[in-house]
Amino acid sequence: MGKVEEKVACQYCGKEYSKAGIANHEKSCAENPANKKEDVKEIELFDIKMKDSIECYIGDQYYRLKAGETYKVSANVKEILKRAGLLEAI
Repeated sequence: MGKVEEKVACQYCGKEYSKAGIANHEKSCAENPANKKEDVKEIELFDIKMKDSIECYIGDQYYRLKAGETYKVSANVKEILKRAGLLEAI
């Protein structure tokens, strides 16, 4: 009879693998927390129309917005531009 390979259980999913293969499996195991992607929420975008041209940073993002042009921006950017009196009614 042939040699029986000892199996080792994955610490993340519990499936058994050979001693030689367990390290590679655990690196790529879908249950490994290092491989799990956080749920990414889609950012809702809003249409805005600029009353005046402006170049500015909002947070860490640089904006170059032209008067009369329509753009899609996040809610917080829209609110900041609205409070500054830079938006036209759409």
